[in-house]
Amino acid sequence: TERKIGSLIQIDAEKIAYIKIVDNEAEVTLTSNSENWSDGVTVNDMHIGDSNKASMFISQILELSPQWALAQTNEAVKRFELSDSNFQRKVELYDSAHELLETLFTGTSPGFGKVHARVSGDNYVFAVNLANHQLSTNADDWIDKDQLALSDSIIKMNINQMDGTADLWLDQIKGSGWEVNGKIADEKQVNDYLSLYKNLRILGISDPAEGFQDKIASITLTFGNKEIIFNLLKSVNEEFFVSTSPGNEAYRIAEYWVDKLLINESDLLPSQHDSESPGEKIAE
Repeated sequence: TERKIGSLIQIDAEKIAYIKIVDNEAEVTLTSNSENWSDGVTVNDMHIGDSNKASMFISQILELSPQWALAQTNEAVKRFELSDSNFQRKVELYDSAHELLETLFTGTSPGFGKVHARVSGDNYVFAVNLANHQLSTNADDWIDKDQLALSDSIIKMNINQMDGTADLWLDQIKGSGWEVNGKIADEKQVNDYLSLYKNLRILGISDPAEGFQDKIASITLTFGNKEIIFNLLKSVNEEFFVSTSPGNEAYRIAEYWVDKLLINESDLLPSQHDSESPGEKIAE
């Protein structure tokens, strides 16, 4: 049962235009935006992918080293769940002309961090360094979780909450100062708050079947010559979502972020302590 030494899959990464990862319940498609997978990836033809994760994954499967074949029979292929019709995962590699270049099947695991594998076209079964959980068919595992994080400097902001809380208006004034609803704001509090938008992370893609969503607030952010609106939503089963206009795709978001983003005027005003004299502070 000898087999070629080297890589299990003998294809150059540049030739691969997209891959499909399939299990018995779902599938996900990762498409490269250029010949270099680390330059950008699209998930299911519509979502911004995590190109670092996708390119590392492509490298990993192209570097799988077969060592020697464990078995080479139809029975073994079935026993290790590697047949064309019964597998745990299947990874299909396609070129830009939609030609199927190769199919990798993965099945049972012989031990931690290892999986039985086979490529299409023969019955050679190998144990390779890969785990089925790395071959996720859930799009949430492949999207860029930082895609709503903002890099531009915000110069103006408005928070409009649907529960009747008064609107909050934040404006940059001369120099580096800020006004909140016409009052001088605490610069550090404002900068800490605005830095949240640079670190915003989503959990996953919103599924319209997750129940009716109510808008709880909209936050309008203005940069030099453009603006973006974050709509915060809550579903009937208490899950939170954010959508952006322009864009309008909704994503699941942790309640933590909603609590952090929905502030009141008092959160940005200087605290009482700051206006007291040192003598009063000591007396406390």
